[in-house]
Amino acid sequence: MTHAFAEERSAFLELAFHVNNIQQLVRQGANLLQNPIAVFDSHYYTVAYSNTQGVEDDVWLAGKERGYCLFEYAAMLHGLDHMGGHSAPFQVFDDFGPHRRRISPLISNSVTIGYLTVLEYDHNLGDTPDDLYDLVIGAITKELAIEQVIKQSQRSDSAEFLLVNLLNTEFANRMLYEQRVLGTEFERERQYRLFSIDMSTFRSKTTGEKHFKAQLATLFPKAWTVFHHQYVVLLLDCGNYKMPESWESLLTECLNQYGLYAGCSDVFSSLYRIREHYAHAVTAEELARKLGHSTVIARYDSYKLWAIAYSIRPEKRMEYLSSALLQLWQADRKNGSEYVKTLSAYLESGGHLEKAARELHIHRNTVVYRIEKMKERFGIDFDSMYRNFQNYIGCMFLELSRVENAAGEPLTEQNGPRSGADK
Repeated sequence: MTHAFAEERSAFLELAFHVNNIQQLVRQGANLLQNPIAVFDSHYYTVAYSNTQGVEDDVWLAGKERGYCLFEYAAMLHGLDHMGGHSAPFQVFDDFGPHRRRISPLISNSVTIGYLTVLEYDHNLGDTPDDLYDLVIGAITKELAIEQVIKQSQRSDSAEFLLVNLLNTEFANRMLYEQRVLGTEFERERQYRLFSIDMSTFRSKTTGEKHFKAQLATLFPKAWTVFHHQYVVLLLDCGNYKMPESWESLLTECLNQYGLYAGCSDVFSSLYRIREHYAHAVTAEELARKLGHSTVIARYDSYKLWAIAYSIRPEKRMEYLSSALLQLWQADRKNGSEYVKTLSAYLESGGHLEKAARELHIHRNTVVYRIEKMKERFGIDFDSMYRNFQNYIGCMFLELSRVENAAGEPLTEQNGPRSGADK
């Protein structure tokens, strides 16, 4: 170890022990690692950058100027936590800008509170000993944890930071919620709609002016967007802003560019219930993908019955099947017939034979034949609204269990639905 290097290490340790300033710590850490470094919090906002003088990397510099991570970058950081982030201390990425980045989660009490990014600019990443990275990571993690506690009590909330806070916090009562939003740009009562855009498969490396967050802002100028867990949450102001009639097609076109899917909540009037509506949007998106539906934007209103069925534990679903539907399903298993699939399509179409036939890709007469067999052989009562609803949601139970257990054991009366049920 050279004398100059030993002095840098000593200076860093002295600063870490005696100075509570994360910006100074980041600058000194960059000197020790001999490369520029940056720190982002767990909400993907910029916390600190080392000296960028002389750095020629537009992506790196834009991140400092912008003050937050692009959703493209946030998706990658979030993925780091689920690709061994807690077992592997870092990953190296070479597809954001001209220089490689070494990214390490900053973990405090088993929770990721931020990320340290080291830019391979002045010094090869692999030439720096791991113990030096560990030293810098440990000191910055400790300082970031302290700073977050202080900022939580002192910070003047931006709208997006407040939105993240609302999504994370379950208020004990409405009074506490109203105190939280008092004086902010969020009104206590306003018409909102929320979208949850699943970013788990996001692979875009766009870093210019047409990045995903900017595209959403162009489409919806009266909206707020944040990265929350694996989702971009898009909150639309539907009260003071007239939505364009083509908003759904515009958003669908935008999502299609990246192969993304979204869930859509009902319109609601109070952010007090935002966590509930976020959960609804996520559930709609998850169910649409699970069921193999091609819709890009899954409206919760179209998946409420599915959500009820989804809420029943798989091992309990058999108990809710009508005796007639159970016999129908057993006959399908034994004979390879498609009575359950036909019944579901027929009920879904409201008893419209042509629609059911188109859905099933079979002739109308085949549907008529199967319907008559259901009546004669299994006693299916199509004249009872109650029985129709019971059998329709029973078909949902069977379909959900089929897709959930496609590689599992066949359904038995003892273990509940498994693969093999027709839909």
